[in-house]
Amino acid sequence: MGSNDNLEIERKFLIKYPNFELVRYNSKVDILQSYLVRKDIEVERRIRSWCENGITTFYYTEKKFLTGFTRQEVEREISKNEYDNFNLEVDNSIVTVEKSRYTIDFDNLTFEIDVYPFSNELAIMEVELERENQEYTIPNGISVLKEVTGIKEYGNIPLCTAKKFPIN
Repeated sequence: MGSNDNLEIERKFLIKYPNFELVRYNSKVDILQSYLVRKDIEVERRIRSWCENGITTFYYTEKKFLTGFTRQEVEREISKNEYDNFNLEVDNSIVTVEKSRYTIDFDNLTFEIDVYPFSNELAIMEVELERENQEYTIPNGISVLKEVTGIKEYGNIPLCTAKKFPIN
């Protein structure tokens, strides 16, 4: 992974579970995400099964966390056979993440809302930015409780391990 390649800059928020009958979203996908045994302690490796409208696509991702906002990410679509082979490398000490993701295009940005099967009250929303200090507007109908960018307890693994959102 080159040091300046494929940068992903995100802000993350804890939100009230949206009313998807009122909030306009572009797409909904069901995701199963498994984490692989690390070959490099600084690089997270994962595979995802991504089901949208009954069609399943598979992805392999490597992420290196640079700051609370910024990561270096390399992701590629893989075949079912590659996915099955990567499944042999799954770190069984880490829970497989199950979630549904809704995307909202708003104000020239894409917001992603992840909802988890253990909560119908709270969700996580992320927005990908071009720079850490970029301004943005929250989409209509979304109630932000607090920003949780860089707070580990609001990551996929801690949330799905605890099967609840942290209370604080």
